Amino acid sequence: MDNEYYCLWQLEDETDSVISAVLGDCQRWITASSGALHVELGMHLHEEQAMNLCSQFYSPATYDGEGTHGSLFTVYPRQDD
Repeated sequence: MDNEYYCLWQLEDETDSVISAVLGDCQRWITASSGALHVELGMHLHEEQAMNLCSQFYSPATYDGEGTHGSLFTVYPRQDD
């Protein structure tokens, strides 16, 4: 349990860092569920921008479309973790 918590915490930290580096200071909501992180940005990205952001994450990520506040993503832990 502690290792799973640590892995999700590390994944959240990496995800937050990538979002800051690529998009700058933007609001985001990050929640953990089923061993993955679900991210909603406070801005709507064009599909090309969303795909670019996915390619910048250290872990596998998917663009899940648009939510109420902005673009939605799921970030999965790396298999080597």
